[in-house]
Amino acid sequence: MGELSAVGVHSSQFTNFEKSPRTQFLGLQYFIKDKNIGLGLDISNDQFGIVKENNINSNISYILRLNENFRLSFGIKAGFKSILLDYSHLNIFDPDEDVFLEGFQRHTIPNLGFGLFIVSEEFNFGISSPTFYTQDYKNIFTNKFSPELVDYYATVGYNRILNSSYTLQSNILARVVDGAPYSAMIALSVEYEESILIGANFELDSSIGSLIGFKIFDNFYAGYAIDFSINNFQKYNSGSHNFFLSYGPRSLRNSDL
Repeated sequence: MGELSAVGVHSSQFTNFEKSPRTQFLGLQYFIKDKNIGLGLDISNDQFGIVKENNINSNISYILRLNENFRLSFGIKAGFKSILLDYSHLNIFDPDEDVFLEGFQRHTIPNLGFGLFIVSEEFNFGISSPTFYTQDYKNIFTNKFSPELVDYYATVGYNRILNSSYTLQSNILARVVDGAPYSAMIALSVEYEESILIGANFELDSSIGSLIGFKIFDNFYAGYAIDFSINNFQKYNSGSHNFFLSYGPRSLRNSDL
């Protein structure tokens, strides 16, 4: 018997900053419980400055129970990325440059990623690289591993049932992303009777934020998160806003798989 889950996200980053990033994401997952296999489809749209990027990826994962307390989940993703560079939004000082003759450039490139996750009733640990293999679109005819484009993530978390009503959740996420300094985010949240979630997060020399999520009705959840810059960039923006809506049986989020 299978179980379907879905999540939709809209993100507006660094509001009041001209051409600031905006993202829409839709993820669908189908878990085949008797085979311990998960199938998924992710679609996203990103816009930042002159760049518009669309992604579509398919995912497959397998869950292996290691013992009574721990299980291992590992998966791969494969898909394509479409990148549009619209030079009409630039102030062009030399219109004779060849790169600007058509006003825009479009590239479609492949993408391959992987992830590994170990989880128990209280602890979890994971590593992933959503863009482990891609094509350098600066040279669209050359397929190769591009270390400068690879993103790596590592996460460790701890969940603690405080009593019959409250559950404490904590998480540390470390990121190594091309073109950005190493970063780490700490998040802490409290869930009340599987119906309300309130949390806060802190990213060193970058941002602080908070979130709230709540159950709309059975298996449907909605939430909102806001982050504020705490570095020199704070004077140029009014924070980042994220909205999400999700659907999924509770068993998909617990450790009873």
